[in-house]
Amino acid sequence: VKVDDERNESCVYFLQQLYNEIPVDGGIFRVVVTKDGKTISVSGTYRDGIEVDQKPQMTSEEAEKALALPSGTY
Repeated sequence: VKVDDERNESCVYFLQQLYNEIPVDGGIFRVVVTKDGKTISVSGTYRDGIEVDQKPQMTSEEAEKALALPSGTY
């Protein structure tokens, strides 16, 4: 995601870390770049050593049923 900072004449980029195309919770980098392309700062957290079993624990039909609210429930 790119955000322009008009006050400081710079751009802020937010980069999301992915693990096998899944966003990593807390794995976000913030990069500040001047309008002429110079990097001002880089900060963030990289999550190393991720080991996640990506095999679904239920079918999509089971998930839909588990999330279904009773009629009249908000």
